[in-house]
Amino acid sequence: MAGYPKGRQALHCGLIKRIGNGESTNIWQDRWILGAIGGKPICPKLGASVVQVNELLSADDWHWDDGALQENLLYMDGQAVRRIPLGRLQHDFWLWAGERHGVY
Repeated sequence: MAGYPKGRQALHCGLIKRIGNGESTNIWQDRWILGAIGGKPICPKLGASVVQVNELLSADDWHWDDGALQENLLYMDGQAVRRIPLGRLQHDFWLWAGERHGVY
């Protein structure tokens, strides 16, 4: 972000990915967990094999896959992910996360 204007840097810091199908959101690099430090998991569990958020979704019924969450994320990160509502959106998209106190 070094070459971007200050306003763009501030905007980028307030954005978070809203999960649709999870295919375009990188678990470890993108901000996608509202309320998590940095908006992403703290670190992968030893042996974690997932990269994209869609790998944490159940293919059958469009819910979080508890097994995948347990195998790849620390407990507290898995709990935060379970609180993310899933709709049936086609694609992931960026949205404004807002401030801690609810002011945008």
